[in-house]
Amino acid sequence: MWPLKTFHFAILVAIVLVAITPAMAGTKALVNTPATSKAEQKDSKCLLPKEPGPCRMRLERYYYNAETDSCETFVFGGCRGNENSFGFKETCEAACKKSPLTSKKMNPSTLKSLTSNTPITEKPTVASATSTTTTAKTPSTTTVKK
Repeated sequence: MWPLKTFHFAILVAIVLVAITPAMAGTKALVNTPATSKAEQKDSKCLLPKEPGPCRMRLERYYYNAETDSCETFVFGGCRGNENSFGFKETCEAACKKSPLTSKKMNPSTLKSLTSNTPITEKPTVASATSTTTTAKTPSTTTVKK
């Protein structure tokens, strides 16, 4: 028989996996496309009602509200629910808003990292603790003096 701590850990891992799996399955990369009639059609999951589920994990999630054409927060219990549940507002808007997102453009390296398992390579670099901090940005480099 498993020790009690191991059993509790296994239950916690199972709960987290149940909560994360539906969110990851509905994740799509944001890509800017011209507005067309197809872009204005919403995914069928966006028409589902908000469903918090019976569990009590109290996770903040986003759902698409068809009446207001906006993504709003709700408290998700962590299990069951439906596909109209997103971990990020941007993901909800990309899947469900009537018009595509045009104000936010993704850097190609960010898009690549979202669609593959490669990590994002753009990270802040520190020259030294007493001199300057340089942050890599596209298309220029910004230097901030401490």
